[in-house]
Parts: sequence; C-alpha cells; structure tokens
Amino acid sequence: MKRGFRRGLNEAKLKDQAAIRREIMEKLGINNRVSLAQRRDGITSNTPAEEDAIELIFKKHGVPADKVWDKIADNAN
Repeated sequence: MKRGFRRGLNEAKLKDQAAIRREIMEKLGINNRVSLAQRRDGITSNTPAEEDAIELIFKKHGVPADKVWDKIADNAN
C-alpha cells in the first residue's frame, strides 16, 4: 500500500517540520531530499516497520497517528 505523510507535515507546527524531516531521513537511512520527497508523497512505499517509526517521530512532535498519513484515492470510479 502506498501512502505518503505530507498530511502529517502539514499538521505539524512549522518550527518542527525541519526536525521531523531530518529525523525521518536518519531513521530510514535516507540520504537525499529526493528520496524523502518520494516517501512523503507515497511514490515509494514504506514498510510497516518504517510506518511505525514515522508515526513515532510525528507523535514526538505532537501529531497523532491518525493525522500522519495521506488519504488513499479510490481510482475504481
């Protein structure tokens, strides 16, 4: 399942957004902004363990898990 965490970044306080991005990059071993953007936008899937780690980072910064993930579009018409 592909889903991004742009919603979580938008829910976070502006002062926390850079720290959240930095912590996610460190935790997932991401070494460039393009790879982070692909994860953020749901282009590259996260494993369940990575999703748990991302949720913990957002929780640490005051964003609950139900506000982290983007909605999945239903393209079935």
